[in-house]
Amino acid sequence: MVPGPVQVLQSLVVLALAPLYAGVLTRAEAIVASKRGPSVLQPYRDLAKLRRKGSAVSDQVPRVFRRLPAADADAPAAGPGRVAAQDRQAHRHCRRARWP
Repeated sequence: MVPGPVQVLQSLVVLALAPLYAGVLTRAEAIVASKRGPSVLQPYRDLAKLRRKGSAVSDQVPRVFRRLPAADADAPAAGPGRVAAQDRQAHRHCRRARWP
């Protein structure tokens, strides 16, 4: 089943706001500990720095192992879409639920 535009938008919003959520939690923990802590936007800076870094892969490594980091990065992005698809499928089998 192909995800609809609303599901794609929801997934993008979740991916965009996840670092902000982590930043707010880190900042709140620092404040509770009577410390200053990093900026709320620090996780975004960390991600930008990580994207700029190159990978150190030996020439002796098979192609499969070179592709695994990309698969690991794509797995969390697919999560919200899978949950929405499973939820829709579960409601489709229920007689009382009205799903458009």
